[in-house]
This record gives sequence, C-alpha cells and structure tokens, in this order.
Amino acid sequence: ADIVRQMQIGASAGADGDGAESSSIHAAPKVSVKCRIGVDEWDDLDFAANFIRTLRPVCRRFYLHARKCVLGGIMNARQNRSVPPLNYPRVYNLCRMFPD
Repeated sequence: ADIVRQMQIGASAGADGDGAESSSIHAAPKVSVKCRIGVDEWDDLDFAANFIRTLRPVCRRFYLHARKCVLGGIMNARQNRSVPPLNYPRVYNLCRMFPD
C-alpha cells in the first residue's frame, strides 16, 4: 500500500512537484499495470481482486497475464512463461468484477 500512496502523491503534485496545489492546470499521469493472476501460494481470485482493488485509486488499466508466477528459483524465466497453467476463467472473472 506504500507504493500506492507514493503514486497518489505523485499524481496530485502541483507544477512545483511538492504536492501543493498550484494555479496551473495539469493532468494526472496515466498509469497502467501489467501483472500475473497469482504469485506462488497466493493463487486465487481473492488475491488478484484485492491487488486490483488496492491499486484502483491510481490505476484504471490492468493487463493480466493468465498464469501465476512461480518465484524462488524453482523455474527459469522461460518455464515461468509456459509451465504454470493458463487460467482464463480467473481473468474473465476479474474482468466481470472490474468492468471499467
């Protein structure tokens, strides 16, 4: 949640960058997140939904990889892109939960 707070501060910073409101009009930066649908044992719909809910105050676009990520050196990068099974139903459920 600390990174979310930092993103919120950055998005609301004035032209002088100190977080104070300024008289100039500025647009908040557009933020997108590319992520997996799970990590190691955190591999369920609730985990992914909570992750998205946590970031939604500063991010409205998510690119979901339909595989979980296996960390800890068990798999190399190539295996991590092909060995964990694809879970399209979870991606579809997340899209229904967050239609916007």
